[in-house]
Amino acid sequence: MPGETVLIVEDDDSLRVALADALASLGYETIEAGTGGEAYALASRQLPDLILLDLGLPDVDGLSLARKLREKPETAKIVVAALTAEEISGWRAEEVYQHCIGYIPKPVGLDRLAQSVDLFLRIGRPHAKGTDVRVLADDHPKRRYPRFNVEIGAVCRFRGGARQGGEQRVSGLIRNLSEGGIMLELPQQHAKGTFLDISLRTGETRVHALAEVMWIGLPEVVKGVGQVYRHGLQFVRMTQDQRNAIRRFIIKRLTS
Repeated sequence: MPGETVLIVEDDDSLRVALADALASLGYETIEAGTGGEAYALASRQLPDLILLDLGLPDVDGLSLARKLREKPETAKIVVAALTAEEISGWRAEEVYQHCIGYIPKPVGLDRLAQSVDLFLRIGRPHAKGTDVRVLADDHPKRRYPRFNVEIGAVCRFRGGARQGGEQRVSGLIRNLSEGGIMLELPQQHAKGTFLDISLRTGETRVHALAEVMWIGLPEVVKGVGQVYRHGLQFVRMTQDQRNAIRRFIIKRLTS
């Protein structure tokens, strides 16, 4: 979000200057580093809001630097995003998302840069001030993870014995999504405290998660569907890989 500080860590001088100029034109404060050692010193001293980190630095591997920053209490809350020209997929994506909130491919246009930086700051620092039409306007300020409007089909299996349907499976529609939970439309109302096994596809990955119903909305009539009930669900015992898959989906959906 404009007004926040971005540390650009890139050994290519011309690219680093271009990124700094682009972000300055969007209202961000920028600082620059050409090596990992310089970046670590600047991050420790100035505590930027976001670090754009080249993975191929001349003196250190970018991901090892990200890990080092996360291990230090003073810099652990800094949002780190990778800058890379390499293809990120499969095991490499898991490695990157283990240490970074996401990545920006090189080269990158101004629109993609602006969208990515804004989104990384929102997801990484959800309590930061500011608004964005892509984030739900009624999102609670104390919510740990910001929610985003989506339309994703999901298959659900209810837990809790025969009273809750046993092995009954039903299809639903996810209307908003976060790393912490979902808002799900279902054809029937299910009680608060009900547990559901949910299967949803986030891009190339299918996520299987356990969630608990936290609230139930009034019935609504949807054209072509009929009566539906909206349920607010909170994920239970999510693994980091599952959160990473959801995060990748949100970032890809909103920056592509």
